[in-house]
Amino acid sequence: MKLYGSPASPYARKARVLIKEKNLPCEFVVEDPWPADSPIPSRNPLGKVPVLEIESGSYLFESVQVVHYLDNVDGKPLTPSDAAVGRILAALPPDTLVILTADHGGHGRVHGARIPVDMTISWIIAGPGVVADHEIAAPVNTMDTAATVAYVLGLTLAPDAAGVPVLEALGSP
Repeated sequence: MKLYGSPASPYARKARVLIKEKNLPCEFVVEDPWPADSPIPSRNPLGKVPVLEIESGSYLFESVQVVHYLDNVDGKPLTPSDAAVGRILAALPPDTLVILTADHGGHGRVHGARIPVDMTISWIIAGPGVVADHEIAAPVNTMDTAATVAYVLGLTLAPDAAGVPVLEALGSP
């Protein structure tokens, strides 16, 4: 990975601190976004830093997205969201099924691009009948959430409904 930015940019500095704190393998490349011949606009249509090159030719920009990606790239985020989810689950009755998911959002002026950070969302399920401490191997689509809820509630989906129940999470083949 490469992080393009200016040493004076507080947004690039935040990403650099996170890279250092997590000891991530990432080269910092000093690029001034302001000169007319700057390569930054070819990596970020907004012409701003930081820009994270995830792999050759695949860029992520907007500091919030860059920091989120860096915080989660190793599967061990420094942010306290996991502990908060744990507190919520602990406070619920034991027979409560919970599905926690989120949209990936977007960056710049688009909802997303075909890069891993834009195509991947969190999908967490906990409660009775759920396989504990299991990472789902098959891809999960956002539309699978409604299908899974319907399955758990014993409801029949319309034949043309989008999504399929995530049976792997429920210990079913």
